[in-house]
Amino acid sequence: MGTRQQINILILGLAIIAFTRLIVSAEENHPIISIVFLKDRTEPLAEDQLLEKVNTAFDIHLEADSEEHGFVAAKDNMSFVVIRDMNKAFLINSFNETYFDVTEDFLKEVKEVRFREAFKAHKAWMSVDIMGDVPEESTVEAYQDMGRLAAELLDKNVLMVCLPQFDICDVVSTGTREKLLSRNPIEALSEMEEAPIVDIDSDDSRMKAATEEARRRWSEFVTVFSDEASDKSNFSAKFPFKEGDSTEFIWVNVDRIEDGFVYGRLGNDPVYLKSYKLGDKVSAPISELNDWIYFLNDEMIGGFTVKILMDEYTRP
Repeated sequence: MGTRQQINILILGLAIIAFTRLIVSAEENHPIISIVFLKDRTEPLAEDQLLEKVNTAFDIHLEADSEEHGFVAAKDNMSFVVIRDMNKAFLINSFNETYFDVTEDFLKEVKEVRFREAFKAHKAWMSVDIMGDVPEESTVEAYQDMGRLAAELLDKNVLMVCLPQFDICDVVSTGTREKLLSRNPIEALSEMEEAPIVDIDSDDSRMKAATEEARRRWSEFVTVFSDEASDKSNFSAKFPFKEGDSTEFIWVNVDRIEDGFVYGRLGNDPVYLKSYKLGDKVSAPISELNDWIYFLNDEMIGGFTVKILMDEYTRP
């Protein structure tokens, strides 16, 4: 029997094992150990492409024409990675269908706007699953391994990263790859990098009071920002930006303040305004200030609306 035929038989066996694990996990209500990408579209990787990514992820040299140290094999929407020298095996799924059943009731439970939009937009998914039983004490190590491979599979079509085992989801950002490659991807992906974006009535009395306080105390921000010893990377102010009939409040990393205007770069990607993006140079009149924030010795100063939004986000 030829090597490729043996591999094909092994693929079939692995596929049966993978399917069995899915059934058992569902019946026992145990989420499979997996890193899942929610995507707007996906395509299965060719074996040579996947082999290159595996070699990069683990700094190894598997060869396409030799299975001595391991191999990569694909079958329909499933790919298998076996690294014999490291005693590791992975299953990669790639499907052009939604991972979550995104119903109206489902979306009502998602308070964070970026999360809700990512759930709505996703039409495909890819996952990296670890094959074999993982003892509880080895859980973090398993996610480290999956994270290394997932980091190489991360592309512009990924909207969100989810860890089903822990009910963790994180919208993709410039820091996603670093999180996947961290010492503990579980903790890293559970941490929110930015203040939550939550739908809240523009007439909300708490938000009005918070904005009024931010404007009343603006001089405090200016004074500390003007200090030559201040780390200018720690200062942000929030302003409304408009596009057609849509208005979105976005943080600006402040570069300078002069002539009644704040100049800087957008500190986060807008959710609805498609003509703006993270890092864009912008200016905004101080008269439209919504909030400000800076950090001093790791202490947050300001962030008056942030506190309201966090309360709203964490409210049952």
